Amino acid sequence: MNVAIVHDWLVAPGVAEKVLEQIIECSSDADRFSLVDFLEDRRPLGGKPVTTSFIQNLPFARRRSKSSTIICNAGAFMALSDAHDRGRI
Repeated sequence: MNVAIVHDWLVAPGVAEKVLEQIIECSSDADRFSLVDFLEDRRPLGGKPVTTSFIQNLPFARRRSKSSTIICNAGAFMALSDAHDRGRI
Protein backbone atom coordinates (compact mmCIF):
# COMPACT_ATOMS: atom_id res chain seq x y z
CA MET A 1 0.00 0.00 0.00
CA ASN A 2 1.26 3.46 -0.92
CA VAL A 3 0.92 5.75 2.14
CA ALA A 4 1.47 9.51 2.27
CA ILE A 5 1.55 11.89 5.22
CA VAL A 6 0.54 15.42 4.27
CA HIS A 7 1.07 18.59 6.31
CA ASP A 8 0.06 22.01 5.09
CA TRP A 9 2.75 24.41 6.31
CA LEU A 10 5.99 23.35 8.04
CA VAL A 11 7.54 26.57 9.31
CA ALA A 12 7.78 26.50 13.12
CA PRO A 13 7.53 23.84 15.80
CA GLY A 14 4.14 23.70 17.46
CA VAL A 15 1.31 21.40 18.45
CA ALA A 16 0.58 20.32 14.87
CA GLU A 17 4.20 19.28 14.40
CA LYS A 18 4.05 17.21 17.59
CA VAL A 19 0.99 15.43 16.20
CA LEU A 20 2.83 14.95 12.90
CA GLU A 21 5.74 13.37 14.77
CA GLN A 22 3.36 10.85 16.40
CA ILE A 23 1.72 10.03 13.05
CA ILE A 24 5.14 9.44 11.50
CA GLU A 25 6.02 7.07 14.35
CA CYS A 26 2.98 4.98 13.40
CA SER A 27 3.82 4.98 9.71
CA SER A 28 7.55 5.64 9.40
CA ASP A 29 7.83 4.40 5.79
CA ALA A 30 5.18 6.81 4.48
CA ASP A 31 6.12 9.53 2.01
CA ARG A 32 5.96 13.06 3.44
CA PHE A 33 4.43 16.05 1.68
CA SER A 34 3.87 19.71 2.54
CA LEU A 35 3.05 22.89 0.67
CA VAL A 36 6.19 24.44 2.19
CA ASP A 37 8.93 23.16 4.49
CA PHE A 38 11.07 25.73 6.27
CA LEU A 39 11.23 23.72 9.50
CA GLU A 40 14.70 23.95 11.04
CA ASP A 41 14.21 21.18 13.60
CA ARG A 42 14.02 18.01 11.48
CA ARG A 43 13.29 15.59 14.36
CA PRO A 44 9.49 15.60 13.88
CA LEU A 45 10.01 14.40 10.30
CA GLY A 46 11.84 11.23 11.30
CA GLY A 47 14.86 11.94 9.12
CA LYS A 48 13.01 11.44 5.85
CA PRO A 49 12.81 14.23 3.25
CA VAL A 50 9.63 16.19 2.59
CA THR A 51 8.37 16.74 -0.94
CA THR A 52 7.10 20.30 -1.27
CA SER A 53 4.86 22.09 -3.75
CA PHE A 54 5.63 24.93 -6.12
CA ILE A 55 4.64 27.33 -3.33
CA GLN A 56 7.97 26.54 -1.62
CA ASN A 57 9.76 28.36 -4.47
CA LEU A 58 7.61 31.48 -4.52
CA PRO A 59 9.65 34.50 -3.41
CA PHE A 60 7.23 35.45 -0.63
CA ALA A 61 6.57 31.95 0.75
CA ARG A 62 9.02 32.19 3.65
CA ARG A 63 8.09 35.66 4.88
CA ARG A 64 4.31 35.65 4.32
CA SER A 65 1.58 33.78 6.12
CA LYS A 66 -0.14 30.79 4.60
CA SER A 67 -3.25 32.91 4.07
CA SER A 68 -1.32 34.86 1.41
CA THR A 69 -1.15 31.71 -0.74
CA ILE A 70 -4.65 30.41 -0.03
CA ILE A 71 -5.69 30.71 -3.66
CA CYS A 72 -2.83 28.40 -4.70
CA ASN A 73 -3.19 25.80 -1.94
CA ALA A 74 -5.83 23.56 -3.50
CA GLY A 75 -3.98 23.38 -6.80
CA ALA A 76 -0.69 22.68 -5.03
CA PHE A 77 -2.19 19.82 -3.00
CA MET A 78 -3.77 18.35 -6.12
CA ALA A 79 -0.44 18.48 -7.98
CA LEU A 80 1.33 16.70 -5.10
CA SER A 81 -1.43 14.10 -4.95
CA ASP A 82 -1.33 13.44 -8.69
CA ALA A 83 2.45 13.09 -8.69
CA HIS A 84 2.31 10.69 -5.73
CA ASP A 85 -0.45 8.60 -7.32
CA ARG A 86 1.50 8.30 -10.57
CA GLY A 87 4.66 7.30 -8.71
CA ARG A 88 6.61 10.33 -9.89
CA ILE A 89 7.54 11.23 -6.34
